[in-house]
Formats: sequence, structure tokens, C-alpha cells
Amino acid sequence: MIRAFFEEIVTPTNTSQLDLEDVLGWAEATLNRIDPTEFFKRFEEENAVQYFYEPFLEAFDPELRKQLGVWYTPPEIVRYMVTRVDAVLRTELGVADGLADDSVYILDPCCGTGTYLVEVLKHIHGTHIANGMAALAGQVVKQAAERRVFGFEILPAPFVVAHLQLGLLLQNLGAPFTASRERAAVYLTNALTGWEPPEGAKRKLPLREFEDERDAAEKVKRNTPILVVIGNPPYNAYAGTVTAHLRPRSRGVAV
Repeated sequence: MIRAFFEEIVTPTNTSQLDLEDVLGWAEATLNRIDPTEFFKRFEEENAVQYFYEPFLEAFDPELRKQLGVWYTPPEIVRYMVTRVDAVLRTELGVADGLADDSVYILDPCCGTGTYLVEVLKHIHGTHIANGMAALAGQVVKQAAERRVFGFEILPAPFVVAHLQLGLLLQNLGAPFTASRERAAVYLTNALTGWEPPEGAKRKLPLREFEDERDAAEKVKRNTPILVVIGNPPYNAYAGTVTAHLRPRSRGVAV
């Protein structure tokens, strides 16, 4: 979907109509000053994401940052919450392998740059290592990232970074996405809508890929028995929002 969007943006006839040539030129000049090796190394060392989005919005538009609820969660808190949810699954719901159990479907409804999703997948990997499945652990984590660890994000920038982080994690585990249709189950969508079928025809979107993304997200919302909801939602954005249509579908764990 993002690829299709950028293909539209960089088409000369489109950029001239939108008066984007100068803006894209500035972006290109800035990117050319960056050493890609060092840049991606910082992502792999998990030191870059915390400086990427929240501080940018704080400097660029602090009111928008507050409105969207963009707040960074320290990794220590993320690890504690993931570990705690895993313990609750084992002790209170009788799920022997916790988050690593194939029957446990997990959702971060406002996943941002994917911090919680990455930690959940790391925890799943650690469980399989502890269970003596080191040889298969990477592939098992990849299947979890594709099929049962879901993220919803409404903003394109953190959505792209979430996919980057998850892709790098799987690459480091020796199980990268290879086929063109392989992807993490992170969708660009509004977590507060789409849980019930629409009245009337679906809204047409500018690109077919946007419609595919919406339909894939709605399939998760309507058909997947989510057991665990975890994350750090934009609390200010939720204030006063009516969410009666978000009905729990099963006994689960929410953090």
C-alpha cells in the first residue's frame, strides 16, 4: 500500500499538479546527507525509534502531538507489561505457553512505531528457545507476526516504522520476509471503526491498495477472536469517545 502511494507521489505529472517538486527536492537533499549504514544500525540497536517520532512532533507541532496522543513508552515499561500479560495468561487463563501459544491472538490497537509488537515477538521467541525449539524459533515468530500478532495504526509515519522494526527483527532472527506478499499483520486503520459491517456500499478509496488494506484490517476486527489487547493508547484522543460498538468477544486480557 505504501509502495503504491509513493509511486503515485513520484509520478512527475502528479508532483507538478500538487506543487511537490521543491518539497521532494529538499527531502532528497536531506536524505543524501544520512549514512544509511549507521542509520539502520541504530534501528537494529533499538536506539533510534525513541528519537524519531515523538520529539519530531514536539518540535514541529506540539498541539498536534497532544491531539494525537503521541507519547513514547520506555522499553522497561513495555517489557514489564508484556511479561505480566504472559504471566496472567499462564496463571489465570491456563494457557501453558502464554503469548507463545498459537491460540492466543494479540492486538495493539494504537501500535505507533511497533514497540509493543516487537517485544511480544521477542517474548514468543524466548519462550520457544526455553522450550528447546531454537532451530524453529525464528520461523515460529515469523508466523506469529503474520497471523496472530496484530497492530493497528492510523498515522502513516509510525505505521511505516513499525513495519521496518518488525522486518528488522525477523531478519535478525534468520526468518525475513521474502515473498512479495509476505508482511507483518500491522494495518493502517482507525482502531475505533470497522468492527461492524457498514450500512450500504463500502466507501471507495483513491487506490485499490488502500481498499485492500482496509478490508484486511476489517477482517481482523470482525473475525479474529482477540484474547490480548496491549499497548499504550492515545488517551487524550480517546477522551469522550463512544466505543459501545467495541464489544469484547471472549474472556481476555487487556493492558
